[in-house]
Amino acid sequence: MTALLTDFAALEKALEERRARVDSALRALWGAGRSPEVAAAVEDSLFAPAKRIRPVLALLVSDLFRGDPAAALPAACAVEMVHTASLVLDDLPAMDDATSRRGRPACHVVHGQANAILAAFDRDAALKARGGKFTGDIPTHFLPPGIPGFEEAGGMAGPGYDFLKNPRGDMTVATNYMKKAGYPSGKYTGNAKLLLIAANADPGKAQAQVAKAQLEKLGFKIQFRTVPQDAVYTEYCQVPKKQVAICGSAGWFKDFTDPQSMLEVTFKGANIAKDGGNNNLAQLNDPKIDAAMDKASGLQGDARLKAWADIDKMITAAAPAVPFDWDKTTIIWSKDVNGVGNPYYDALDYSFTSLK
Repeated sequence: MTALLTDFAALEKALEERRARVDSALRALWGAGRSPEVAAAVEDSLFAPAKRIRPVLALLVSDLFRGDPAAALPAACAVEMVHTASLVLDDLPAMDDATSRRGRPACHVVHGQANAILAAFDRDAALKARGGKFTGDIPTHFLPPGIPGFEEAGGMAGPGYDFLKNPRGDMTVATNYMKKAGYPSGKYTGNAKLLLIAANADPGKAQAQVAKAQLEKLGFKIQFRTVPQDAVYTEYCQVPKKQVAICGSAGWFKDFTDPQSMLEVTFKGANIAKDGGNNNLAQLNDPKIDAAMDKASGLQGDARLKAWADIDKMITAAAPAVPFDWDKTTIIWSKDVNGVGNPYYDALDYSFTSLK
């Protein structure tokens, strides 16, 4: 038995060594020079967690016939690239219409439909439904003003993604993304109905109705359901088993003035709670983003802000949600009061507020 275990350990070590060689070679072969959108799609697909069985087998066959390992490596990588491409193509709506691959959203879902939705979405209309410009500014990314790392993430201008450039939506950009997602007409042509949950009172209901209209512009079929406000999160949006596709009344605030408090709870895949109480409403589960968060959480000073700003850009590129309101709190006080606002809890700070 000991010898058998030793043999298995040696085999596993040999396989892992070859997997590492394949990964390294794929990185070397995968160069720059492609558009950012294509590069991101290939990166997510080719370097997703995988066993690399096919290229490893190719290397083992080469070893069996005493071939040159260095000469066999490009061919092994080519096999893996062809295999990855076949998975991407098989998942397209015109083929198997699969929405997930290896426990993650399929390539066309991440790098097509989501970006198309953001590009088409009239965020100005959603903001007006929420109360207009006095409630806040229209975002260009997820880290809001007042949170450290905001300027490093692009400030008010944002990182410059085309699908967030026009606050009123851009159907030309949107249809181009839908075509990339496998819909030649530029609109969704499937039969799936997406469940949209919203509060049964304004402003949540009004902004969700705007969302419904925006999604229908792209051909999506929406099942619109309103529920009491206190049930929106705890009974629906925070319960993945309810299969809520769109939470029409979603929002979140900082726990403390730090970028980690805005991004980690809401977008870290490891925080998805499948049985309820889930705050990653989009169920974004990207190992690269999770790894970046783990690394950034231990940093301090400028390095910390830069790291979380880069994470904000990664999340924005993935388009897991529609950012339409960098919320502001309007505080009113009497003319005979020297009001001092507290940026932490968005109210008058009575330690410093006084009578004139």
